[in-house]
Amino acid sequence: MRVRSHTGFTCIYCLPTLLLALHTPASLADDDTGWSSGSFIPPAPWSELQTDLPAYPEEGRLLEVEVATAYYPYRVFIDPESLSVGADRVVRYAAMITSAAGARNVSFEGLRCSTREYRRYAYGTNGSWQALGDTPWERIMKSGMGHYRHELYRDYLCGTSSDVLERDEILRRLRYSRGGVLDE
Repeated sequence: MRVRSHTGFTCIYCLPTLLLALHTPASLADDDTGWSSGSFIPPAPWSELQTDLPAYPEEGRLLEVEVATAYYPYRVFIDPESLSVGADRVVRYAAMITSAAGARNVSFEGLRCSTREYRRYAYGTNGSWQALGDTPWERIMKSGMGHYRHELYRDYLCGTSSDVLERDEILRRLRYSRGGVLDE
């Protein structure tokens, strides 16, 4: 059946929808379970937890992460002792990036699987951390020197639903496998 609106628009689905709307009560309820749409409480907005800097990474305990770096010849290491999954669902870790020439960049970072973002908390220099203060969350990029974060996100830290994995599963992937490889 076609219904013509006052604007001249013809809608073949309008009449059943209109009839359903007229017979639906203002507040939905389920008498068997006691559930009511009026009792729905929206989730609280996300807020990041305060975090402390971990112990500085020791070379003997670092785990090398397999990262494809075609144009940037560097190696990526994660300190398993620094790895944590917070109640705020942020994965925090210390990373050491070494170039073929031996230069090293050490940083303490957080990664949010649900939003595909990362944040730097501190840089390492001369065996100690230099806190960066309130740095912004940034989008994880597939290219450039930060490509390793994309691979951490895709293969090691996040599940297929883009939710963070549990710490034990992350460590297992870092130690023994190439990870789960998320679809993009």
